[in-house]
Amino acid sequence: MKWPFHFRPKKATRDFQITDLPSNRFQVFFDVLKNEHRVLFATSCLLLLFLLPYLGWNFFLELQMAQISLSASNGSLSLEEANENIAYLTRLSLVAFPLGMSLFSLGLAGASRVTKRLCFLEPVFFWDDMKKGIKENALPLLLSTFLFSLLLALFAFLRNWQPDQFFWSLGLAIGLIFLLPVYWFFVAVVSFYRLSYGSAMLLAFRIDFRSYLLFLPFLPFFLAPFAFTFIPDVVLKYLVLVLYLLLFSSLLLLAFFLFSYSRFDRYINAIHYPEMVDKGIHRKKE
Repeated sequence: MKWPFHFRPKKATRDFQITDLPSNRFQVFFDVLKNEHRVLFATSCLLLLFLLPYLGWNFFLELQMAQISLSASNGSLSLEEANENIAYLTRLSLVAFPLGMSLFSLGLAGASRVTKRLCFLEPVFFWDDMKKGIKENALPLLLSTFLFSLLLALFAFLRNWQPDQFFWSLGLAIGLIFLLPVYWFFVAVVSFYRLSYGSAMLLAFRIDFRSYLLFLPFLPFFLAPFAFTFIPDVVLKYLVLVLYLLLFSSLLLLAFFLFSYSRFDRYINAIHYPEMVDKGIHRKKE
């Protein structure tokens, strides 16, 4: 029986050899993308699932704001009353932000273990690894996520309360540009090492200090969800955000973990954990 070309089974032209293993972390990324795309998509779904309650709440609030703006534009509601109602709903959204992000951190804890095993080219048992990741990483990620998101919400609240004060906008920008990288390095540290909370945070600051310029290419991708808030159409805004999370969140986490682990190898593992250097890759001999 002859198969149509696009249904023809693919066969290897030679036996697998050890030299076929990824020899650097760029190759690991594409190897995982090729062979573990189902696990990557499941990881994206997991992250989105834990973020859905906050997105749903915010979507409801923004629909209410849009209705208030419409009422003000057609004259059925005074501009002053409309502004007061919108400000109140904005504050409700900011109060919910640390809580919503804390719930998201539980999904991130599970996704971190799954992603670490992908980085090491180890077999992934998705549900088991997700539950183990939540058990191992939930507490430090929950605490750091709550504190960081509370800080962002506080500056956003103060900026909304006193929009003419540049200091609050500056504080929010500093949090996003300089503290956000520390947060994500902390996530990578917690996934890799078993350290006390203080030691893990200190290590995240040290890695960020040495690697901040190298982190900059990742920064636009981590900031993209915040940028989507400027899309004026409410439905389009959340549609774009959901699609972004489904298509890119696990890829971004995988790429960032591979980058972070290379930094760990250089600054920590080469000295203290030599057996962990280049785990998951097979360097080709010169």
